[in-house]
Amino acid sequence: MDVGPLFLGAEMGRELRAAHNLLGLCLGGLLWISPPAEASAQEPQLPVEGPTPAPLSTKPAEITADRLEYRQETELYEAAGSVVFVQGQTKLTADHVTLRMLTGRMVATGRVHLSKGDQDVWADRLELNINTEAGIIVNGQLLDRATNTLITASRFQRVSEDHYRAADGSFTNCDAMEGQTPAWRFTFEDADVHLGDSVSLRNAWLCVGDIPVLPIPALDYPVGVRRKTGLLLPTPGYGSEFGFTYRQGFFWAINPSHDATITPYVFGDRGYGSDLEYRYALGRQNRGQWLLNAFRDTEEDRTRSIASGSHMTQVNEDLLVRAKAFVVSDRTYLQDIAHSGLHRALSSADSYLDVRQRLRHGGAYLRGEFLQPLAAGGDSTFQRLPELGLGFADVAPLDAPLLLGLQGTFVNFFREEGFDFHRADIMPTLTTGPLIFGNVISVTPQFRPRAAYYSRGVASDKAESRETFWTSLRMDSTLTRRFRHGPNGMVLHTIEPNVIYEFVPPTDQGNIIQVDDVDDLPKKSLLTYMLDSRLLHVGSQHKSSNWLDLTVAQSYRLGAAQTEARLFPFPGDPAFGTVTQPLRPPTTAVTGKKFSDVWIRATLGQEDLRPIGAMPTSRFLTVDTMFDSYNSRFRQVNTDLRFQQGTHWYAQVGHRYTRAGNRVRRGDIWNPLSFGEVFAPTPKVSFITGSGAIRMPMGVTLGGRVLHDFETGQTTEYDVVGLYQNPCRCWSLGLYFIKFPDRSQVSFLINLTGIGNTNSFGSRLLESLLSPLLQGERGLPW
Repeated sequence: MDVGPLFLGAEMGRELRAAHNLLGLCLGGLLWISPPAEASAQEPQLPVEGPTPAPLSTKPAEITADRLEYRQETELYEAAGSVVFVQGQTKLTADHVTLRMLTGRMVATGRVHLSKGDQDVWADRLELNINTEAGIIVNGQLLDRATNTLITASRFQRVSEDHYRAADGSFTNCDAMEGQTPAWRFTFEDADVHLGDSVSLRNAWLCVGDIPVLPIPALDYPVGVRRKTGLLLPTPGYGSEFGFTYRQGFFWAINPSHDATITPYVFGDRGYGSDLEYRYALGRQNRGQWLLNAFRDTEEDRTRSIASGSHMTQVNEDLLVRAKAFVVSDRTYLQDIAHSGLHRALSSADSYLDVRQRLRHGGAYLRGEFLQPLAAGGDSTFQRLPELGLGFADVAPLDAPLLLGLQGTFVNFFREEGFDFHRADIMPTLTTGPLIFGNVISVTPQFRPRAAYYSRGVASDKAESRETFWTSLRMDSTLTRRFRHGPNGMVLHTIEPNVIYEFVPPTDQGNIIQVDDVDDLPKKSLLTYMLDSRLLHVGSQHKSSNWLDLTVAQSYRLGAAQTEARLFPFPGDPAFGTVTQPLRPPTTAVTGKKFSDVWIRATLGQEDLRPIGAMPTSRFLTVDTMFDSYNSRFRQVNTDLRFQQGTHWYAQVGHRYTRAGNRVRRGDIWNPLSFGEVFAPTPKVSFITGSGAIRMPMGVTLGGRVLHDFETGQTTEYDVVGLYQNPCRCWSLGLYFIKFPDRSQVSFLINLTGIGNTNSFGSRLLESLLSPLLQGERGLPW
């Protein structure tokens, strides 16, 4: 007979109500609540004040059983047959439950299951002292869903509500199905368990399936969101240049908002060193991280180092402070040691301090920047220490129809060798804003006087100045038309023609030091015309995609054709990479043309959200060309093609081609979409980049990338990566291989959910190549 608190017979009412209330009071001592997770390093949390929750024993409870008895002489309460006890979020089920009030000893036997929130206990037998909360669990399992922690043991000793000792059992974070063997687990003789914090194992084995593969005398395993001090997973590898490599990190959780990682490493054939990384988060808008690397290069018998990092502070909603540091001990360090092709190709290391204040109609900034030459430059490279800027836009003084703007900078140019100098640059802007004619054509006139003042000239200490102006008249329009496409679709066609004329008078710049584009403002009388055409498809549920985005532009010089051109600034070019930075960049004679090359840029099928099977597909082709209308040939052709089939595979190919000869200069400081000049002739450029990835059966994902120069016939870099994910995504193994012309490197990464991963350059390489297919999945090594 089922008995409940609302259905009590008259002769048993008093006894059963007493048993019900006492069981509710006593079983309250058995239940545990997960402690709140500690704050992460990213944002410290403040305690929240409020009323203290009521004890569990005061909450209403319900118990049902086939039989419920109370023996007054021994003060024994006994419930038998499908016992179910519910109190709040807590539920206990068993075949039999007894409670001795004199000793406070409660015993539950037979298919015992106790659940509370994210935690569950299953056991053959559970014993608990309700006075001390100590107890014994026989042949049990303990599951904490919040941390995916599953512990089985022949015997648990419950020390407190979140502290257990376990003997002869196993521990895992693997999501194995009921009755299946986890893909990995630790077996142990003894374990000390702190729920939501850590599991300490003694005399353990790491098992893959049922096979013990690695003995571990002692292991402290962190669980939950709390960061724990301890050793990180090692990263071994091998390279043709460095031999056997090994990295082993130690993580120090200083406090909830600060941590540090110390990572010693060894290159078997090259040397040894260590990284020290420090991270801090003093709030959402005040954080940073810094890295110091020191490497003893045994081949060159010297110590080499890198210091890098960044900091950001949002002082208030209008004031932002940012800092970045990147300093190397010598110019060739990255080319000799770095595993990244991007790092090896850097021409300089950039460090700066930037302070920006937002104003009502503009902003101001203070910036100090230091460029450490790597592939180019030298001790005579000009540094901006400091640079001050002020800008306003679209201010209408006295409610006049004219709009006023202003840009001004002051720079102190400093260098280690050679003279220093100052430059002040002031440029007001005067415009009327768009003037509409016939609701079709928009006309925008602009006038920008500009004055630059220099504390000295190229060959003398005498101050120099240059005054000029830029004036323009821009006309543009927008034409649109809609077409029906299918039952629920629509295609929107937009055409935007525009024409701009620009004029800059000639000025004498012979004595001005040339550092950047501000110092080179040649005469200009240029007409640029451009046409934008777009096809936008809007389907059902308002999903849209670009079918075509086409831009065609050309410029025409109304004045004399160009006769001199600067050299194209290739990184590391001898003209720009010497120890003496030229004060006036060299030029060469060219035969200019009135009409520029025609710029054509098209993007086709940028994204298609229509499902193919169960997965969406995205694909696009981008073509960027410069067409020589005088010789009827393409001077430049740059293409990028990408196709992705959902999360199954993707491929991306890019080709860069430039014909030998004059190279078109795209834009200038006045107008970034003008083509009135060319650079001096350059050699032919032709190279290809390709990348892609594909999901394979058995949880394997493969990816790769290649960079090949057709002119030299040399493959400058190719990368191959692979990742295995076990079915429950509780661990993954990654492999990567990098090949440069002078070296190769191979290594692997491993991720164990709950422990962490072997974070390194290989992690970022796998992420860049495989994340388009695996974004957001669990158990990845990045």
